[in-house]
Amino acid sequence: MLKHTAFALLAASLLAAGCDDSDRQISATAPGDLVPLPTTSFASIDRSSASAQLIRVADCPHVHPFRVPFNLIIHAIGDVSVTLTEVRMVFTDRAGLTAPTVTLPAPVLTRQFGTALVMARSERAFPLDFSFGCSTGGIGTLVIEARGRHGDGREARAEMRLDVR
Repeated sequence: MLKHTAFALLAASLLAAGCDDSDRQISATAPGDLVPLPTTSFASIDRSSASAQLIRVADCPHVHPFRVPFNLIIHAIGDVSVTLTEVRMVFTDRAGLTAPTVTLPAPVLTRQFGTALVMARSERAFPLDFSFGCSTGGIGTLVIEARGRHGDGREARAEMRLDVR
């Protein structure tokens, strides 16, 4: 009876993990011995804070007065490749004013980088540059949302924050 209960718990745990759209994994070494592996995101950025770079010739709204370069790093964890399908960026200054959202859909990413594919068990840095400041100040928070699709069809999403000084 104990073996049936342990098997039922193992099966229920694996089914529940299969329905979760996060990248969390479960490892079972023996029936009833479940060990959660570290949760890792499919995306990260190369820093947590940055200084806004002043652009010498600002001509709003055509040329914004500030820019923040950063690297978006996509991690293809495990045996499945990942394709970056969309990046959204929005800046909010410390007074609460929000710049227009910038969205880079898959065709733009492919044109800019050649491919948005990250092969299994590897990572790739996508250098991005966010310009802002026509309707906001230069100090605040840049929120970056990355969306992707695993080779097995699962959706991936990560949200990161970059403090801009």
